[in-house]
Amino acid sequence: MIEKQTVLILGAGASMLYGFPSGRELLYEIRGGLMGEAHDFFRGIKELGIKTDHIKDFYRELTYADPPSVDSFLEHRIQDENKVGRQIHTFLCKDDKCNPMGNSSDYSFESLRH
Repeated sequence: MIEKQTVLILGAGASMLYGFPSGRELLYEIRGGLMGEAHDFFRGIKELGIKTDHIKDFYRELTYADPPSVDSFLEHRIQDENKVGRQIHTFLCKDDKCNPMGNSSDYSFESLRH
């Protein structure tokens, strides 16, 4: 039994029962959101201070690599000098909630505690 406060970080598939997307589904949602400047997701990342060219480069690299998940892509992208990958995580999980692309599902960490 765990006796002190502990945070477990699980892969996307572990939380699918709670309405979260799988790693592959999240990858497709992120790629879709980065396809062009008209998408809310693209604009949200840009509002975090990332330049348009850097977002487009990240999208091209992500699409070309076709990884099984965003995390596996970021593992091999050690030098994220433009911080796009980190800002994507920030955007997806701001305010203790994860709500990829503004989907209607409420991806709240609080709901997993009960």
